[in-house]
Amino acid sequence: MTIFKKVNYADTAFSLHQYLVDVGLVQKADLAFQANEFSRWTKEMMANYIKSLLLGMAPSKFIFCDVEKCLESAKERNDKKDIRYFKMWLDNGTKYLNIDSNNRNNVIKFFVTGEKDIRIPHGKYDIDGIRVDVDGDNDTYKTLHPAVKNAFDKACITISVYTDVTRAELSKLFQTVNSGKPLNEMELLNSYITKSANVIRNLAIQHAKYFKDSKWFTESQLNRRDIDQFVAKCAFYYCYRLKTTIKLEKLYRDGSDGEQQMMKFKKVFNRFMKTVMTKDAYAIANRNSVFDLFVIYNQLNDEKITVKDNKAFLQSFISSVSTLLENDIQYEHAQWKDTKSFRTMVGGTQSTNNVMRNDLIMKIFDYKSSTIQKDSARGFSKTDKMALAVKGNWETPEGKEIDMSKLYDGNEYHGGHIIPHSEGGATTIENGALQTKEDNLALGANELVLADKE
Repeated sequence: MTIFKKVNYADTAFSLHQYLVDVGLVQKADLAFQANEFSRWTKEMMANYIKSLLLGMAPSKFIFCDVEKCLESAKERNDKKDIRYFKMWLDNGTKYLNIDSNNRNNVIKFFVTGEKDIRIPHGKYDIDGIRVDVDGDNDTYKTLHPAVKNAFDKACITISVYTDVTRAELSKLFQTVNSGKPLNEMELLNSYITKSANVIRNLAIQHAKYFKDSKWFTESQLNRRDIDQFVAKCAFYYCYRLKTTIKLEKLYRDGSDGEQQMMKFKKVFNRFMKTVMTKDAYAIANRNSVFDLFVIYNQLNDEKITVKDNKAFLQSFISSVSTLLENDIQYEHAQWKDTKSFRTMVGGTQSTNNVMRNDLIMKIFDYKSSTIQKDSARGFSKTDKMALAVKGNWETPEGKEIDMSKLYDGNEYHGGHIIPHSEGGATTIENGALQTKEDNLALGANELVLADKE
């Protein structure tokens, strides 16, 4: 039988000035409880909110949880996950977690500090019997007429503070508070507490600047977590492949099959962004073609093929996509009622569109001239290690003597590639050298330079 637990909160009213001192400066937002890390408010919306505050027409409550009290509650329950979660925020100096009011809190802070150059709308303001003309000379917090500034500082802010909620209940609270608002799918999925939600959210934040500069997203789309959606679709493909219809909730739910692969996806996506998605990739016209490129990148990885000339690789891919976009061929599919052009298929990421686009691109994409086949053997055998030790005269390239008694101890010595394996370097004695594990891991995917020895 389902158990429904009552949680506790208390309401407190503050003047706006006192709110900033007591709450605003010691609160932070967990991005899982925010529609977006980018503000969804335009400058006009910010200015109008400030106007509403000083006119007493912004009565909506701010909702927080008291981190210290929720930590105490978690300790009483012996909930180790919640203890770690709330302790992390408390250790970071966070007294309150902002569940619903992050944009409002930020707008107030930006107005007071002048950080975003927010100016209240111009006009005549009736403030406690005083009429004030607001224009370009007195429309910022610093230049406000004393009567207007006084009204703003004394504006009433009501906050609800929860004191015994769990981490899971915070997500449900966020969803409940926003149930009457037009949250889109990604804004809702973002509040999940699963590994998939955390990995995708962090990747979207990590690569946000790159995508913001790409022109693949409008400002409105950036504000509605479309970067997260793009990363999530890449993750869904990685976990379930092309022929599975993309249903993101399937990936986000706790214990999903895809969730078990998210850490591998994180490594692959970061490598894709680092090695393929240079600024040259901004020449790609739309983000669904970027999705197609991610699919191809994974297919080539599966075949142990790596990119050696990324600019040529991108140019060849873009040429293939451009050719397909410009032809007038209508394609048929058993699941389609009507035929579709490639241009039409690029408009959506339904599984049939994804599969068909991939087939068409790969038929004309000349990737071989800009890629190399990696050696199927990744690591060196015991026999190889012995030969590498002899080749190096029992000394590593870094000048460290090789301990013969620990030659085959994997925690001591690794075979390193002179030309990195990821760059097509062969796993051979000629292309190898014996290193300490520490030096080999520090080398990463860089070329191993052998010092000349007299």
